[in-house]
Amino acid sequence: MSKLRFEDLDFNDYNGKTLPDYFEYEDQDLDLVKFYNEDAEQVQRSSMAKVIDVFHGERLAGYFAYLPASLNFAQIQIEDKTARLTHPALKLGRLLVCKSMRGKDVGSHIITKVASIALEARRIMPLRLITADVLPQSIGFYKKVGFVDAQVKPRSDGIKLMYIDIDKIA
Repeated sequence: MSKLRFEDLDFNDYNGKTLPDYFEYEDQDLDLVKFYNEDAEQVQRSSMAKVIDVFHGERLAGYFAYLPASLNFAQIQIEDKTARLTHPALKLGRLLVCKSMRGKDVGSHIITKVASIALEARRIMPLRLITADVLPQSIGFYKKVGFVDAQVKPRSDGIKLMYIDIDKIA
């Protein structure tokens, strides 16, 4: 399977449409498909999250959404816990890659883009972490790209809170 380079992808603001007919997904992705098709436009219009379309050429390869968040200092494993406050975060709220584009580094490049967004945002506001609520089948991917487990039990549906310390990537 041929890997794509970061430069092979275009990251554009959400276009307000539904997923195109060629966009393939699995049954386990239905919640992510429903979000894009039914909720993304309203969520973005109400400034609750930013949704980004990821294109390879003219074809939608995936999408992701991000929003502000925070984690309590007790939930994380970082050295700097001097201020026992919540740590400001950028939350990766949703991420879906077209089934035919999986295994080509699209997901890894999305994480790279999210990290660059976080580093840019950090220039104008406090930001320490990138977080994600991770589906059980995606935990291996998130660990591979640098996320670590938060110190909380997984939810009853198996979703696990994970994060990256931006200081480790800055």
